[in-house]
Amino acid sequence: MRDTASLEDGSTKSSLGESTGVEDVDYLQLTRRAYKSSTDYMSSNLRRQWERNINNFLSRHPPGSKYNTDAYKHRSRLFRPKTRASIRNKEAALAIAFFSTSDVLSLSASDQSNPEAVDSAKTMQEIVNLRLKKSIKWFPLVIAAFQDANIIGTVVSHQYWDYEEIIHEETEEVEEYVPEIGNLGLVEKPTQRREVISDKPVVELVENENFRIDAGASWIDPINTSPYIIHLIPMYIVDILDRMERTDPKTGQPAWKPYSIAEIIASRTTESHDSTRLAREKDRQDPKDPGTTSNIDVHQIVWVFRNIFRLPGKGDYIWYTLGHHKMLTEPVPLKEVYLHGKRPYAMGHSIIEAHRNYPSGSGELGQDIQAGANDLMNQRFDNVKQVLNKRFFVRRGATVDLRSLRRNVPGSITMMGDVEKDVKEKETTDVTGSSYKEQPLFDSDFDDITGNFSAGSVQTNKQLGETVGGMRMLKEPSNILTEYMIRVFAETWVKEVITQLVDLEKEYETDEFVITAAGKAAKIDKVPDNIMDTNFDIEVNVGFGVTDPQSRIAKVLFGIEAVAKVSPKEIQRMKGEEIVKEVFGILGYQDGSRFFMNDDEFAKYQEENPPPPNEIQLKIESQERIEAARLGLQEMVEAEKILSAERIEAAKLSVAIGDTVSTKEFNALGQSLEMEKVGIEKFKALVGEKKVEYDREDSLRKDAEIRDKEKPKTDRSGGD
Repeated sequence: MRDTASLEDGSTKSSLGESTGVEDVDYLQLTRRAYKSSTDYMSSNLRRQWERNINNFLSRHPPGSKYNTDAYKHRSRLFRPKTRASIRNKEAALAIAFFSTSDVLSLSASDQSNPEAVDSAKTMQEIVNLRLKKSIKWFPLVIAAFQDANIIGTVVSHQYWDYEEIIHEETEEVEEYVPEIGNLGLVEKPTQRREVISDKPVVELVENENFRIDAGASWIDPINTSPYIIHLIPMYIVDILDRMERTDPKTGQPAWKPYSIAEIIASRTTESHDSTRLAREKDRQDPKDPGTTSNIDVHQIVWVFRNIFRLPGKGDYIWYTLGHHKMLTEPVPLKEVYLHGKRPYAMGHSIIEAHRNYPSGSGELGQDIQAGANDLMNQRFDNVKQVLNKRFFVRRGATVDLRSLRRNVPGSITMMGDVEKDVKEKETTDVTGSSYKEQPLFDSDFDDITGNFSAGSVQTNKQLGETVGGMRMLKEPSNILTEYMIRVFAETWVKEVITQLVDLEKEYETDEFVITAAGKAAKIDKVPDNIMDTNFDIEVNVGFGVTDPQSRIAKVLFGIEAVAKVSPKEIQRMKGEEIVKEVFGILGYQDGSRFFMNDDEFAKYQEENPPPPNEIQLKIESQERIEAARLGLQEMVEAEKILSAERIEAAKLSVAIGDTVSTKEFNALGQSLEMEKVGIEKFKALVGEKKVEYDREDSLRKDAEIRDKEKPKTDRSGGD
């Protein structure tokens, strides 16, 4: 029989949308029924445990504890903050794992053979890094998400694009034909100027009690396998009225249906009072309660539901409602509001429990040991109190100053009728040593199950704790458990969040400044035009050994040495800059860039500080210059000698064969020969001078070497 719901006009509509199409579905009734069934499941199966986990984290005895009863009103009710200390240690380890290096997130192109795709991946990674640093408070967000995963067991977040603009009504002068004057003139016309207030991606943590999925959803992927998602959003009435007047021009979300303030206030339901939220607030008032918020109507908080339902044959549709009472928007396909078409939520955890879509948190694993440690400490403390402040038995009807007896002030006087019979002191034996021996055993068991490392572990294993190697052996198992939890958290929540951020950037990013800055950071000459159409593979670079800096650096160096032995050629291809980033990041200095000069600074430094000359090279070059000069000069002298001898022989031959040579010409030839002889002598003198100069240079260099050897050696550390 088809499920129907009665409407106010007496007609009926299907609450399941079976065959008549999306327009025949009663969406309000669908919302109401899904909300009721999911809330009943949460209240019956989850809330009590959540509230106990929250109380343990806040170091407060949970509801139902004997310490909250009147019988223990005047007894010791201390709480040992083991749960809080354990989770804080894990948060510190997470901070080291995620924020010691700047390249925890890695984006790569699915098609590595495409150069444009590779450049697009580099640019997109820098865009995401820039958004995480500037637009999203990534550090507190990740810590808070991990905290939720450890306390409640699950963490839920909503990823969306926040766009807000203000339209200013203005006038501008436009030149056009004016009939009154019969000519062109300046005419004032109204215009609008848009001022962008916000244009950025947002990651928003959602309280677990404000998020509803079907109980039968798959534990592997509860967000996408649940037939519906209901997100309870606390909103101020003024913000609701604002949404009723504007359409989001970037995301496509339509304006909400108009209602009066009285109608909006009347839609408040029982979700204003939530026991889980009260447990989280500890001793404070509920900040979402109508009695706590402002008495100004538009500043009061009401609850808006964001509903995402999978309809038969239609896919995911989204609509908003005021609680489960009034429709705020008409249902539209999810892709019209979130252009990537995916459900904009991520649900992660830090512990995997097969076939449970709401797994335990780390605090829940040690809750019974926490209770036992509290009980042991309080009993021991009560015993110590009774040893130090005796208990008295007073005879009924005796005249005894009970107030003075109860105060038990040192040096005070207590009046009574019969000192021997009216009052009897109760002797209490001191606490035994066994109670103190139990405490480190509790600590050790708690640390084992939660993956914590504390002084209790060292005290329990005293012999191991007395050596450095023993301390490392004690710490190793806890580090492995902590790193395992961090890895589970990174895979189930962080990776999904980054994936959705990349999808948002691909659909909504229009800020040219962000894109250009990312391209420069990625060292890309030109940002590819198809960056928003590229498919990316996303990895979170958080492995095991991330919480021990010394171990991480040792692993990096070990890997480099192993590669050098196996394939020495690959060492030349290693990116030294990336290795420096990794090492300094592990040490907590991000990428270590402030310790090194960039290319421009290094070039300027080399120009101002040229490298000192190599002494051995200088010696070799000096000897080579001297030898080259000597050989060159010798060759020139020999050439001149040969040339002069040839000329003389030619002259003698001319006379012998009867050539007529005038006396004048012969004398001129003789003068020429004499001049050549003088030139040869001058050339020889020049050669001698050069040889002396080179010899002197060589002698000075040798003297400098001798002086350097004779100088006393000094200790560079400043010692004698």
